[in-house]
Parts: sequence; structure tokens; C-alpha cells
Amino acid sequence: MKLEVKGGRWGEQPGPARARPEAPLGDDRWQVGQVGEALAAAHLESCGFRVLARNWRRREGELDIVAVDGERLVFVEVRALRGGRWGRPEETVGAAKRRQVEGMARAWVQANEGEARGRAICFDVVGVDLPRGEVRHHRGAFEAQGWW
Repeated sequence: MKLEVKGGRWGEQPGPARARPEAPLGDDRWQVGQVGEALAAAHLESCGFRVLARNWRRREGELDIVAVDGERLVFVEVRALRGGRWGRPEETVGAAKRRQVEGMARAWVQANEGEARGRAICFDVVGVDLPRGEVRHHRGAFEAQGWW
């Protein structure tokens, strides 16, 4: 699989999030994201997390990974970059992305009340450096703004 940047910043996706099974093999950004999310999910599972959902989508956006870690319900934002041209991938999660993830988490909790009931909610970020496959997991990377 060829993983190469052809301009632009990682993490940006034009238009609303949507499933991309029809994406051509040359769509490098999408491939890097898929590989990064697979590595992140494998890392979380190796740490004892139970993955409940991957790429959970609504019109407003997407949750990369929803998992359970003991009594914690964890919403995980995954950032993958090929090379270090823009620093560490996890450093690209800004305030706007955090707000979007929080909003999507609210929607997921409403749609999955049974899984969410009685659990502490937290937000983690996993950064994946490709092609080395280095994974950095930041537990409790940010907090929701008082709606829980």
C-alpha cells in the first residue's frame, strides 16, 4: 500500500463525513486514516479496551472509535500522519475538533443509552506515526464542557 502526502493538511476532509468504500486505491489520505485507525483499535484492544464502534457516522461528523475501558466509556479521536512534517499527529486535535467529537459523543450516548448508562465518559486521543506504526495513546486528552 502506498502511503504518501499530496498537499494539504492531514485530518481535513472536504464535505460531510461519509463512508468511503468506493475510494480509489490512490486516495492516500483515506488509506493513511484507515491504517491509523486499525493500528489504534489494535492498540486499544491490547490494553484491554472493548471496541464498541468504529467510524460511527452522522451528518454532523464521525467518531473514530467508541470503546469501553473498565467502567469508562471512551470516545477516541485517532490522528495518523505519514512523516513528521507537521509535528505529532495528536497535536492536530484543536478546539473545533474537540467540540465536534463532544457533539458526536452526545448523539452516540442518546442512540446507545444501554451501553452508556452508569459509565464515566472520557475522551482519548491516539496519534499514529506512519510508516513506523508508532502509536501514542493519550488518556483523558480533553474533557467535555459540562454536559455530562
